[in-house]
Amino acid sequence: MSPLNILPFDPTRATDHDFSALHRHANRIRAELMPDDPPIPREELIAQMTHVPTFETVHFWIAWNPTGDEIVATGSLNHSNTEENTHLAHFDIKVDRDYRQRGLGRAFLRQITETAENAKRRLLVAGASERVPAATTFLERIGATRGLELLTSQLVLSEIDSAQLALWQNDGADRASGFTLSFWDGAYPEESLAEIATLLDLLNNAPRDNLQIEDTHTTPEQIRQYEQAEAAAGRQTWTLFARHTATQKLVGFTEVTWNPNRPLVVGQGLTGVFPEHTGKGIGLWLKATMLDRILRDRPEAQFIRTGNANSNAAMLAINRKLGFRPYISRCLWQVETETVRAYLTT
Repeated sequence: MSPLNILPFDPTRATDHDFSALHRHANRIRAELMPDDPPIPREELIAQMTHVPTFETVHFWIAWNPTGDEIVATGSLNHSNTEENTHLAHFDIKVDRDYRQRGLGRAFLRQITETAENAKRRLLVAGASERVPAATTFLERIGATRGLELLTSQLVLSEIDSAQLALWQNDGADRASGFTLSFWDGAYPEESLAEIATLLDLLNNAPRDNLQIEDTHTTPEQIRQYEQAEAAAGRQTWTLFARHTATQKLVGFTEVTWNPNRPLVVGQGLTGVFPEHTGKGIGLWLKATMLDRILRDRPEAQFIRTGNANSNAAMLAINRKLGFRPYISRCLWQVETETVRAYLTT
């Protein structure tokens, strides 16, 4: 067991000293995970921790070094208070390099497991990046199994062939002649919110492989709360919708996010098209049109990053066609609390 105390952390009661120490720890971990990116600003970190949607519960713990001037490890557990996935909770443990192999992971895991069981959550899910092999080793040791292999791909914007991009847009407009595209910046329009909520449920069509996760159903209220959290953290969102001209119904979309704190990188979010409208080139048309706007209106951006399941062959093929290349491999692991309990008793 670690000699360092594991303490709860309440963002609403944290002092400037607490947040400053947490900020330094978060950026030490970030430098290991994302060495190409700048540190996250303190204000952004605070905004992320203090603007949690009301339908989510987050538990957070910290460990200070012996002198009490640096946070050297954190642990968290979060779950949604919705009708779906009532068996599930996500957890995360981050330990500074110099404090690994001292039992901190086990100590945090004990708190996480007890809290999950009190909330009647039996399945724990956690992510691990190839850039931190210690995380994978730890998850294997506690009895977790691989649930979903993920790939983050990156596109270098300066390498885009503008002529080819124009061809993809023209071809998309020809193949999907009964559809139109339209942009929306920022928060979604109120009159379309219910329809957009249904559109966002296309996430359920993404591969889940071995993960024991149920479908989720987005509500307009959840969308608004997510938007508020994103805005508080400084993220700006562009969404491009595909609409069926005859019925005026939304049939697909793609979204990207950008934060002035990291001006070089654009994040490609979800892209989805209703199954009855696939095979018409709408996905590629959406992505090519979005790329064209990024080149015009985000001149400071140099890269776009997007994440996909390794088994999502269709979307990976579109990304490769656009010029995305592998950047980081990750995996979502899962483990029953009963299995963790057995590990903690050894």
